[in-house]
Amino acid sequence: MLVALLFGATLQAEPEAVGAHHWGVQWSKRLQDASSSREQRSAPTIVPSMRVVLVGTDEGVLTALELGTGKVRWKRQMPGRVSGQPVVWGPAVLVTADDGFLHALQVKDGSPVWSLPIGTEPVAAPVVDRGRIYLQTGLDQLLVVDLRDGSEIWSCDRYEDGGRPNQVTIFGHTAPTPVLLPKADRSNAERVVLVGSSAGHLTAYNDDPAEGECEVVWERKLGKSNEDFADVDAGPVVLDGIVYTAAYNSGVFALRVADGRLVWKRPKLRGVHRIAVDQYRVYIGARGRLAGLERQKGKTLWKYRFEGGVPSQPVVRNGRLWFGRDDGPMTLLRAYDGARLQVMDTGTGFTSAPAVASKLAVMYSNGGVLYLVAKGMADALQ
Repeated sequence: MLVALLFGATLQAEPEAVGAHHWGVQWSKRLQDASSSREQRSAPTIVPSMRVVLVGTDEGVLTALELGTGKVRWKRQMPGRVSGQPVVWGPAVLVTADDGFLHALQVKDGSPVWSLPIGTEPVAAPVVDRGRIYLQTGLDQLLVVDLRDGSEIWSCDRYEDGGRPNQVTIFGHTAPTPVLLPKADRSNAERVVLVGSSAGHLTAYNDDPAEGECEVVWERKLGKSNEDFADVDAGPVVLDGIVYTAAYNSGVFALRVADGRLVWKRPKLRGVHRIAVDQYRVYIGARGRLAGLERQKGKTLWKYRFEGGVPSQPVVRNGRLWFGRDDGPMTLLRAYDGARLQVMDTGTGFTSAPAVASKLAVMYSNGGVLYLVAKGMADALQ
């Protein structure tokens, strides 16, 4: 009953006051021995229809736990470290492991359905849309496959004919982002897939190319190729026809999704590799800092600094911004001004982002412990 109530929708008319509410631990579950747990990259995934949460460990175990109690419903040993977030689509859960395969399992019990060799470690969790799986590999290859059986629909290999750059990269690539273009902008394609590359490009590929051949609709060079760390590896996030992304060595960008035309850029905001967007603001993360930007023009509205450490992907919901740090706590900020609302410290850090519902959140620490926290509970972590 508690979990059912916590999923209820909430509306926030006024900014949340600092210290007004605390999030406390409902339950915690150790998934990996502390002595072997180092950096847990797999973000948890909440499955509301089954009242479970899924998470993978760096020892390669995918686990489904009941939301209400933390009781383990099933486990599946994968053939490699689970470094991406499990992605649920209908009865299937998709998992990328460091064995170089994409795995499709039954979400009800973890039983295998099919596996697809991708040849390299994936750079981000797969994305599912229209029954298609979109996956970007560590070799700048975009794979689009059928969810039913893993068969290829189309693919693009940026360096199939050679020419791979030798520059040093930092994070590398974005997750693919499939987008339906506005009706007025569909002369070249109805749908595109946006992908950032380690060489500093943001490319929009036709999502329904003729005869399955790779087709570029538009491409923009954002990173400075004459310098190291040209990676476009933040987002891309699309809202109201605008693409928000960042190149590590050249700043934050807002572009038109129809043609890639520049709307605004912030060239001094370097080192950004995390980005989130809501109706009012763009949130960016880099080592030692987060910031909130005005969405229309990119003006900095607030900054939040912390001692070193790399932030996890920020998650914004109901006026709150959540982010972890690889060597520090999980932190809640008030989204409109960056005021700190709460710090939840396990002493082991958080590399992965939390899964956040309206009144509960699930966090997986680098110490190998999964926590479910609920709003208004007294036993806060700190």
